[in-house]
Amino acid sequence: GGNPLSGIPLNFSVISGGGILDSPASPDGNVHVEAESGTLTSPMAAANDTAAAGGRYIVSGVGAGKATYVINVPQAGSYRVWGRIIALDGNSDSFFFKVDNGTQIYWDVPNPAPSWTWDLVNQTTPTPVQDPKIFSLSAGNHTITIDARDPGTKLDKLIFTTDTNFTPNGKEEIGYTTNASGETQAYLTLGPSVGANTVQASYGAITPV
Repeated sequence: GGNPLSGIPLNFSVISGGGILDSPASPDGNVHVEAESGTLTSPMAAANDTAAAGGRYIVSGVGAGKATYVINVPQAGSYRVWGRIIALDGNSDSFFFKVDNGTQIYWDVPNPAPSWTWDLVNQTTPTPVQDPKIFSLSAGNHTITIDARDPGTKLDKLIFTTDTNFTPNGKEEIGYTTNASGETQAYLTLGPSVGANTVQASYGAITPV
């Protein structure tokens, strides 16, 4: 029962198995990644916040937690990456960031940033410093790994763009948006391993299904 809700950006994530979800359609041509949609390794964890895109975000714990994503890049190019972050102080203001099997870089985010703030991924180490960091990506799938560095650093979402004039604003929600019947869909490509894949749908603080 109940009335269907249209225009709601749901988030789908693979919580077990080796499948890869397609990226939701983006009207601006950029690649949008919800931070909580990745494969999380404790103590990296997801949490709820109505001010976050999709109502959820991830936060670094104390230790070697990480988040791993597989994104599909529509066309080859030189990409910069925007991240929506919260960093309360100088003890909670960085991540490690890596694309595929490339060099792991130290992404130093601005602080204090007590509310959600957009920041371009930069490379403060290894030297030379690059701000922003430019990633040369081929078309197709790429693996993004974000490792914890400072506990308490929060990440809401990432946007990969080749547009040097693009500056994100607000939540930049797109998600798998529901239609007039309250329905949406995501496509799963099975991985090479045999076994079940479990996909979770979530929105905000509502219990995921």
